[in-house]
Amino acid sequence: MCATTAPLVLIADDDPDNREMYAGYLSENGFRVAEAHNGQEAVTLAKQLRPAIVVLDLHMPRLDGIAVVRKIRRDTTIRTTPILVLTAHDMEEQDAIDAGANEVCVKPCNPDALVMRLQRLLKR
Repeated sequence: MCATTAPLVLIADDDPDNREMYAGYLSENGFRVAEAHNGQEAVTLAKQLRPAIVVLDLHMPRLDGIAVVRKIRRDTTIRTTPILVLTAHDMEEQDAIDAGANEVCVKPCNPDALVMRLQRLLKR
């Protein structure tokens, strides 16, 4: 897949180590990657970049992941963008789905499983 046609994934996580790990692995597996450091930046970049998919941590400053999902789903220009939520708390899975996330991966999310989930969401 050509780098310019590779799907763009927006990774939103306030932990730089998590962003770096996921970004590196996704880049190695044929995705282009953009990164957001907080929830507000995630919404702004989603509107500007129109990524193929958003990978979103639930616990972030400025806007938490649930609020980000809701804002994306209310915006007519990006509402159909698939969203994969990452959380360390399996009790939050249903909240994320109820807000409009397509899928939830409980951390630690195996990088190979993450790639498979992204590929599956992009085929829908």
